[in-house]
Amino acid sequence: MPKPLTLIAGLIILVASFLAMPFILSSCSKQELPIYGTSIEFSMTGTDGKPFGTNDLKGKLWVANFIFTSCPSQCPRMTEAMAKLYRSYALDDKVHFVSFTVDPDRDTPAVLKAYADGHKINTTKWSFLTAPVAVLTKVSVEGLKVGTSENPLFHNDRFVLIDDKLRIRGYYDALDPEVLSKLFDDIATLLKVSQS
Repeated sequence: MPKPLTLIAGLIILVASFLAMPFILSSCSKQELPIYGTSIEFSMTGTDGKPFGTNDLKGKLWVANFIFTSCPSQCPRMTEAMAKLYRSYALDDKVHFVSFTVDPDRDTPAVLKAYADGHKINTTKWSFLTAPVAVLTKVSVEGLKVGTSENPLFHNDRFVLIDDKLRIRGYYDALDPEVLSKLFDDIATLLKVSQS
């Protein structure tokens, strides 16, 4: 016959396990971000006039967006939102940031460099890239899946999170603070996974 204290201890362990289950499941689910596809490989031109592309991003997580420097409305707000992420990971070599221009005729490497300098951005951690329209279109539509064949170079308010295997792991509204908070969490999750 089991002793009353043994029964009580067993019941306490059972109840505690039951109560902890939602937290355990929640913790597990946070580690499994969806995969929306794989980015194509590319090479473009950076602010220094040199090629920069997926070969330079291998082994890194990166956050990408599409802007143009003469944009008077959401681009400055998106750049400021990206700058918060950039500052948070300034010392982490495993995280990089990429802004593609959607106005390659005007946004030359020199113009992109002036834009980065104006926002006090170190372009070794945050790359501003330009390329011929055909290359930008391919990256937008086939690579990061944010453009359409009818409107390939539109700029929207989304950030795209790509992991160290070029897999797309999330899309985020850059102008929504709550969504940006989730992006912070998702970057941290992917960093833990890549280190394990």
